[in-house]
Amino acid sequence: MSYLKNKTFYLFIVLFVHFSLLDLFFVTHKGPVFLIDKNLEIKTILTHLAIVCISVGFYVVLNSSVSYFRDDESKVSDFTWVLWSALMIFAIGFILI
Repeated sequence: MSYLKNKTFYLFIVLFVHFSLLDLFFVTHKGPVFLIDKNLEIKTILTHLAIVCISVGFYVVLNSSVSYFRDDESKVSDFTWVLWSALMIFAIGFILI
């Protein structure tokens, strides 16, 4: 039950629910359209899991690198933040294509 005390586990659950709810319906001029059947397909669930795993992976890598540099008394440079941001934008673009 140690995973219930882990912030990363909660981040995974919150992101998965967030993506699933966002993909559950869309709103038109006539009102909301629910896509329950489409949202329960294996392909959709695997896509949500892939997006969430990539997001949590970035969180883990950034969190561990920040804590490593914090203990080493060196600072994370602005170039490092720009590089990680560019990598995240590339990953999002890769997923959207």
